[in-house]
Amino acid sequence: MIGTLVSKIAGPRILIGLILASALAIGSMGYLLLEAKEAAGSAEALNRQLTSSLQQQEEERQILRRAMARREQTVAAVLAERDAAVAETSKTRSQLNEALSDDQCANTDHPGAVSDSLQYNTRSDRADED
Repeated sequence: MIGTLVSKIAGPRILIGLILASALAIGSMGYLLLEAKEAAGSAEALNRQLTSSLQQQEEERQILRRAMARREQTVAAVLAERDAAVAETSKTRSQLNEALSDDQCANTDHPGAVSDSLQYNTRSDRADED
């Protein structure tokens, strides 16, 4: 009897409390949903900025890659030219030594003054003195 009396009096109050609690929960969830939508919008804007930045950096990287390839080709060409010049110099020096091997004047010892006067302006250390 007391149980039915309490359930009759408490029932509508509990129902009203449940309705109010549900309304508060729905309101809170709506608020959280709005915040989540705003955060998603901010994340999308940030994503677009990052994508744009990534594309720009990729373009710059491609430009740098092409410049490096050109620089490497230039260095390879310069090294090839230097190697060819060294080979040509060596060949010329060898030919000159061979041509002078039978020359009596070239194979005769001369006094230092004569040798110096013959070599003046031919050595790089003396060419700078003038």
